Amino acid sequence: PASVQETDDENDEIVKLCNAEAEKLFGLDLLAQLDRLIVFRRLEDEHLGHVLDRHFARMNRWLEPRGLRSEMLTDAREYLLEQGRRHTMFGARDLIVAHRREIEFPLADLIVSGEVPPGGLVAIDRRPGAEHLHFTVTAAEPPASRGGGPAREVPVEVTVSG
Repeated sequence: PASVQETDDENDEIVKLCNAEAEKLFGLDLLAQLDRLIVFRRLEDEHLGHVLDRHFARMNRWLEPRGLRSEMLTDAREYLLEQGRRHTMFGARDLIVAHRREIEFPLADLIVSGEVPPGGLVAIDRRPGAEHLHFTVTAAEPPASRGGGPAREVPVEVTVSG
């Protein structure tokens, strides 16, 4: 197909430009010592979404044996993806740092402080216009009833010093 050929041609052109820039920067002597240059393209939103989903799933796998669950709602996910798009030249690094800073660390504080009971669910959301995420903790359902415990909102404000 023509689109595959166009993509291959585009990739070849990018590799040629990168090789030319590497030759200027490093010189032929150092370049001759390298087997090849690998060119990474910037991550698209779709790729960042997959990275975020994998990190969140990894965190939930860690929580599961401890009898805890977490759920990331759409607004929180979009907020984190926005944080991850700030410096796209670093790949997914900003996104991973934002996930740790905005979700993992505050959630760990909630768990250690006893705010999340065993079997509890933590829903992570973002309110419109808020510069932080909200964590709503719901107690586990008692075995005799299906109603579950009352939900408690636990706003976690993250201050980022720049």
